[in-house]
Amino acid sequence: MFAALCMIMVNKWVLISTETPLFFLLAQLVIAILMFLVTHALGLFKVTLSLQWDVCVGLWPMIFLNVLGLSANNYCLKYVDASFYQVARGLVLPLTVVLSLVFLKASRPTLRVLAACAIVTVGFFVGVALDSSNSKTPDQKKTSLLGIAFGLLSSLTTASHAIVIKRSLPVVNGDAIELAWYSNVLSSILLLPVIWLVGEGSGVLGLLSSPIYLDGNLSVLGRFLWGSLVTGLVGWLLSIAGVLSIKITSPITHMVSGAVRGILQTILGVWYFGDIVTTGRGTSIFVILAGSTYYTWAKNEEVLEQRAREQGMSKIQAPSPVSLPFFTSQTLTTTMLTYLSVPTIQSVLAISEDGDSHLGSAVQQALTVIEETLEQDGEQGTAISFNGGKDCTVLLHLLAVALWRRRSRSPKEQADCLHQLPSECPPEQATSQSRFNSLYVTCSSPFPEVEAFVDHCAESYSLGLFRTSPGGLPMKDALKQYKEKEPKIKSILVGTRRSDPHGDKLDFTTPTDDDWPAYQRVHPILNWSYSQVWEYLRRFEVPYCDLYNRGCVDFYTLQTNHPEP
Repeated sequence: MFAALCMIMVNKWVLISTETPLFFLLAQLVIAILMFLVTHALGLFKVTLSLQWDVCVGLWPMIFLNVLGLSANNYCLKYVDASFYQVARGLVLPLTVVLSLVFLKASRPTLRVLAACAIVTVGFFVGVALDSSNSKTPDQKKTSLLGIAFGLLSSLTTASHAIVIKRSLPVVNGDAIELAWYSNVLSSILLLPVIWLVGEGSGVLGLLSSPIYLDGNLSVLGRFLWGSLVTGLVGWLLSIAGVLSIKITSPITHMVSGAVRGILQTILGVWYFGDIVTTGRGTSIFVILAGSTYYTWAKNEEVLEQRAREQGMSKIQAPSPVSLPFFTSQTLTTTMLTYLSVPTIQSVLAISEDGDSHLGSAVQQALTVIEETLEQDGEQGTAISFNGGKDCTVLLHLLAVALWRRRSRSPKEQADCLHQLPSECPPEQATSQSRFNSLYVTCSSPFPEVEAFVDHCAESYSLGLFRTSPGGLPMKDALKQYKEKEPKIKSILVGTRRSDPHGDKLDFTTPTDDDWPAYQRVHPILNWSYSQVWEYLRRFEVPYCDLYNRGCVDFYTLQTNHPEP
């Protein structure tokens, strides 16, 4: 919170006196680059000093958006008061919700989320309408409207940031520090011709030729240099902290810090810059903060309610033994392959086209995430984590559906291609090339039923199953072992859902931490509920482990888990 507030106030301190906002942005980026080089030399963060052409090409959409967004931020702050900056960029939340729904295939927002977005939007228009009407001169109105226009552009680029980052991280193998390094270097390079094109060249020469002090006070150049140093250092820290903030900050903490920052920003704007907070501006700031706070509270409540609902359902809604073909070690594989038949797979695809149904929209979202991963990394660069649980069983079946559709190009091929897929290739004919990569992280004392079910699925779906060392390994060590065995794997499909521990902090694709083996963790069923998982298994008669019928909810370790009465 302090770093972000410092950035805004120091930026405004410099921008009110300089006519070169883009050159100021360039100076900030150069300071951040120097910090990366220093930390690289000290061994704190390792970055690639020789830029790779294919990485630069792959990151150009992110670099373009980064330069556009940072430039819009500076221009917005130059043309509006510090206390009005939050109003000018007030549409970040509604635009983020809309773009996430369209491009990230996020679940449809609830009424509470829509209400929060509506409150924020009303706050924005209240501020724009009343603040513009209070501008006394045509020049003030022009400046205000120009700042609002840049604020809208800044809001749009900020809302687009998560989408672009999601698609850019795989280019640098999920290394967030490397991504920040490339972002700063390439943005600096792109800014050089832009500074010349917008006509800041003469202003830069005049700035650099002026003295640092004038009559014992800091000159425009002095402000520029000190401001660049402070904001460059803080900006570099924010680029590092931005990678970690979502992982370590709870929603409530984020809500409180955001509200406090907005209030302090207004107070400092009045105290230091002499901003005048009119009734309209104050009302707008209050409404935007209230809507943003309500949104954060609503999202946190949704997660807590979902967890409580699923915990209750897990105790009272255990599946009936006759509800679908559960697997036991005595079950004949040949009697159970209807769940991988063409009609069943076509039924899954049919329901995925029904975006209005509760299950249909979830299936459509999951298939889209799986297919985007396969398109990006290829089948040989993708694996699935499978441990026999109900969630990853659903994920495995969805993967088979996605593979069937991916490898089909016509109705005739769709009817004939199942025998060519990893999901249906007969075990005796499956080769290492036809089997889909799969990772099974074993525990210290697994249930025999789980082991048998995992083996059954490996054969039925023709998985190239890799078991980690017997006796159980910590997840980090297990992934290291898998990286050594299968170095070509870039992404791992995981059956994590939003209500799982730490699931509320995940996105559909989340890279592993910097000190872990580099993988993209892909969560296609992240937004699925407990009831949707069981509805899918029942509807399409997908076999699941028999232990669920005995009342077990978590059954991965014999020593610590027991069937519920």
